[in-house]
Amino acid sequence: MGKELDSLADVVSFGVVPGMVLFRLLRSAYMQTPDVFDVSYFNLAPALLVPCFAAYRLAKFNLDTRQAEHFMAYPPRR
Repeated sequence: MGKELDSLADVVSFGVVPGMVLFRLLRSAYMQTPDVFDVSYFNLAPALLVPCFAAYRLAKFNLDTRQAEHFMAYPPRR
């Protein structure tokens, strides 16, 4: 259970929080434009990609069976 909780904490700290910061930065950058109410949320989509890719990377490491006996910081390239 600790492995999953650690990955959840990593997703929050290295995925969700940077995504929120990026969202706020992009939103405030668009707030400077005169047509502030015409900003599409599609333009803010890169902020959603950060948590998605962070969760994917950590899920990939959790499912890796080669790390059962010892920790591998980076998986070998195939």
